Amino acid sequence: MNEVDLTPEEEINRKRNALKERRRKQEASDLRSIMDTPEGRRVIMRLLEEGRAFHSCFDLNPIMMAKNEGKRDIALFILTELMRDHQTQYLQMCREAKTLKQNNAAELKTIIEGDENA
Repeated sequence: MNEVDLTPEEEINRKRNALKERRRKQEASDLRSIMDTPEGRRVIMRLLEEGRAFHSCFDLNPIMMAKNEGKRDIALFILTELMRDHQTQYLQMCREAKTLKQNNAAELKTIIEGDENA
């Protein structure tokens, strides 16, 4: 069956799928632009951490648990998008986040030790 033989419904579906694919490519390009910069990677990591993508949402308070689960749902959406098209940048972001945490811990240690020696 070629394009001439498509029913009106099949033609609409073909166009709808083509539109979805163009949107998906644009979204991937948008996220790539964010992940191409250290600033963008820091923002995305902060969103994943704040959204508790890597932690349980459990809370004895059901309202807090629902809130945490909503945040986590968004964080997991972002993580899924990263895993689909941006694995290398994701790994780079994780390495940078680890280095940043180590640097922050060292700086805090210096501040605390400096206060003790004053």
